[in-house]
This record gives sequence, structure tokens and C-alpha cells, in this order.
Amino acid sequence: MTEVTTDVREFKALVESGNLSLNRAARSMGISTAALSTFLNGKYTGNTDTIAKKIQDYMQISKERASIATNEDLFTETTNSRLAYNLCRRIHQNKRIGVLIGRAGLGKTTALMRYADEFSDVIYIEVDSSFSPRELVKALNSRLNNNVIGTINDIKNQLIAKLKDTGRLLIIDQAEYLSEKALDILRTIHDRTRCPIVLAGLPQLFQNLKGVGGVNEQIFTRISMLVELKKLSDDDIRNMVHLHIPGINGEYKYFAKRCAGNARALNLLIENVRIMGGEITEETVNGAASIMVI
Repeated sequence: MTEVTTDVREFKALVESGNLSLNRAARSMGISTAALSTFLNGKYTGNTDTIAKKIQDYMQISKERASIATNEDLFTETTNSRLAYNLCRRIHQNKRIGVLIGRAGLGKTTALMRYADEFSDVIYIEVDSSFSPRELVKALNSRLNNNVIGTINDIKNQLIAKLKDTGRLLIIDQAEYLSEKALDILRTIHDRTRCPIVLAGLPQLFQNLKGVGGVNEQIFTRISMLVELKKLSDDDIRNMVHLHIPGINGEYKYFAKRCAGNARALNLLIENVRIMGGEITEETVNGAASIMVI
């Protein structure tokens, strides 16, 4: 009971100091914000033990997560990140259509999001398998705070009117999920607004753009740049490992053997090794890799 009381006091202090969102915490616990607020104010008439236990569990997992050093906020420039940046910059400047392809985990999304963060006139969206042409146009309108209604043609025309002559760069990530109709809508947006577009995704995207029997010839012939990302180089891997685990030298080769040149796999491998702790040896790296799907 003492531990529960301590957790409740700590939780309340975090909320009152503004370092913790009451609404977010309540959603994590699966209870209403009103119930949690009433409990903290000592006016809750329901089962207080249940909410106290939820707070204890919430504080415990929060502390455990905080104790694990993660590398999500650290960024190392790699050959791939430079290629992606240069593609975006060139397309941004010349108002053309560019394509970035590569296998999963090579750093496409990270590089694209960093570019979007750097320039305020970039609109970045990540699509998925549920994106119909209508959802695509609605998502782009939403990024422009453009509340639209009507047919897909209506909302497409409203989007075009909003983008016309702005020169804003549209980055569409995971574009391999887009249908032929959605790709053609993007071609129309480009033609009528002169806004540059970067389409990024898995290698399948290139085939989708090419189409079967010239189906997508209109957009395919408008591609001014195509960049394909490759596996991380030895230098890339060494730099990434050194950033996250300072002080090691030749040991980075243990990571290189197990990550297969994949940036995502390397980041997860580094994280697992750091959680395990101890000396960095080939055995510890192999042990960390053994619990991963790589």
C-alpha cells in the first residue's frame, strides 16, 4: 500500500507541475479524465483501489521506459540520407516529380521527415493500404487546414486552388500503396499547380508508376529524378555505432555482420545491446541479434 501511495503522490505532482498530461494518462489507463481528476482531488465515489492500482502500473512502466536509453532521437548522416536530401532539394527547386525507392529499413522515412521538418513549405504525408484516391486528396487538404466537402472532383479542385502557384513540395511516403487513379490525381495536381512532388516507397513503386502496357505513361514520363537507396556502407555502420556507443573501435564490425546493411535493424540491435549492458563483444552482439528478426 505504501508503494501505491507513493506512486499516487508522484503522479499527482507530475500532473500539477504540467509535466504530465492528465488526459493522455487517463487514456493510457483506460479510464475517463473526469474519473482520474476526481480521484486525485479526493472526491471519487467509486472503487478507489482500482484507480490507485492503475496509477501504480502506469508509474511503474513509465519509470521502466525512462530507464531504458533509446536512440530514436539521435541521427547520423548516411549515404542514403544524403541521397534522399539531395533528391528532395533538387525536386523542390525545379518543381518536378522525383521518386525515391528502397527496401524497408534503409532510412527513407527518417530522411524525408527530417527534410520536411527543415522546410516549412513542405507537406509530408504517409499513406497506407487504406488510402483511396479520395482519402489521399482529403489528407492533403487536411495538411493545408482546408476543410472540404463534395465529390472527389470537388475536393481535388479545392486542393488545386489552394496549392496553385505556391511551389510547395508534396512528399508522399509509402506511395507504393497508391492506386493508378491516385497516382494520376497527383499528376494532375502537379500539372495544374506546378507544385513539386516526391514519391517514396518500396521498389514496387517504380513498377506501379511504370504501369502495365503504358497505363501510367502520363506520370511516368514526368519523373525527372529516380534515386534508389542501397544497403548501409561500412562507414555508415561505423558512424552510427560510434554515435550511440562512444568509445568503441573495431567492435562495430560485429554489428555490421548482423544488421545486413539495414539501418532499422542496426538501430534495434544497438538498442538491445545497450539494454543488455556489459562489455561490447561479438558474443554480446550475437546474443542481442538472436532475439531479433534479422
